[in-house]
Amino acid sequence: IYAFLGTSIEASLGPYALISILVYDTVGSVVTPDENDQVYIDAVMITSILSGAFLFILGLLRAGFIVNFLSDPVLQSLTTGGAFLIATS
Repeated sequence: IYAFLGTSIEASLGPYALISILVYDTVGSVVTPDENDQVYIDAVMITSILSGAFLFILGLLRAGFIVNFLSDPVLQSLTTGGAFLIATS
C-alpha cells in the first residue's frame, strides 16, 4: 500500500518484518506467548538488547568492511531468502 499511496520522509522502510519473524522464531523455540506473557516479553526484550549491543560493538570496531568480501550472489540469495520467509509466514 505504501508503494502506491505513501511518500513520506518520516516513514522508515526496512527489513522489519523479517527481523520480527526471526525474533519470533528464536524466542518461540524457548518460550511461547501462551505459556507466560511476561516471560515471553522479557525474552524478546533481552534478545533485542543483545542484538543491538552486538551491532553497536561491530559498529565501534568498524566491522562493516566484512560485507565487501561477500559476493553478489551471496547477498542476492540472502535477500531472496528473506523475501521468501516474509511471503511464506
